[in-house]
Amino acid sequence: ICALLNAQPMGFYSPSQLVAEARRSGIEVRPADVGHSDWDSTLEADPQNRRGHHALRLGLRLVKGLAEGEGARIAASRLPAYAGLADIMRRADVSAKALEAIARADGFNSLGLNRRKALWEVRALARQRWHELPLFAHATRRHDDLAGDEPAVTLPAARAGEEVAADYRSLGLSLKAHPVTLLAEPLAAAGWKTSAAAFDARDGQRLRLAGLVTMRQRPGTAKGTVFLTLEDGLQSLNVIIWPKLTETYRDAMLQSQILGVVGRIQREKAVLHFIADALFNLNGFLGHLDAESGRDHRTTRMRSRDFR
Repeated sequence: ICALLNAQPMGFYSPSQLVAEARRSGIEVRPADVGHSDWDSTLEADPQNRRGHHALRLGLRLVKGLAEGEGARIAASRLPAYAGLADIMRRADVSAKALEAIARADGFNSLGLNRRKALWEVRALARQRWHELPLFAHATRRHDDLAGDEPAVTLPAARAGEEVAADYRSLGLSLKAHPVTLLAEPLAAAGWKTSAAAFDARDGQRLRLAGLVTMRQRPGTAKGTVFLTLEDGLQSLNVIIWPKLTETYRDAMLQSQILGVVGRIQREKAVLHFIADALFNLNGFLGHLDAESGRDHRTTRMRSRDFR
């Protein structure tokens, strides 16, 4: 899994799917962090693992908007431990833009900074560096003499949904919670079960299931049949959409991040499929995560892997 993460973007599975599979297999996955991460994802000792497995440390390569050169310099310069953001900027010779990208990915926890606090400090540091330029230094000193010291600010804590949505925007995955887990209550109120419910159902049972779309496949040998994968943080479910439905429900099939499927269970020994009868775009439920997702669900970047 570690090697596949470092080979991105390529392959059949997205980073979020690989991380989910590692966690289902009992492997501890640790977040990308300036105090611990290399550019690539790495393996770390995990004395608590009874099976002797290593922990997986996510690499800075997953941080959207962070250039490889700057990420590699941050990793190479982290010993001795960084004292703060200004120390990172000085020792690793990186831009405020790079620090902001890492802050958005919540990558400064080793410095005691959560996402909001880190973003606040990065922007303050960027303003300070700008004002230190010779052209602006005199005006800055005069402003400081008149305005005095900036008062301390206490930032409100982010809600769980806001944290998860921000993780998906900045990393393409979240270790804090699965989005469908957070949406389970409003989905249930609308008559939807999450996709893991399929694994407790009997053969032929009809269900209304919802989940995050992680993969769409339309093999040339399948004569128009689409195979789709839904997940909810507990299980991944294979959904079969016959050709007669692909045109009727084309928009829901292609545009949904959170997809609702009405259909029936098909079991054959250990193999489980869910045969679709109708599809529904449930992206509107993303508004329960945070306000930005409600305004534009595309900002959450919960993208599937699509193959033909």
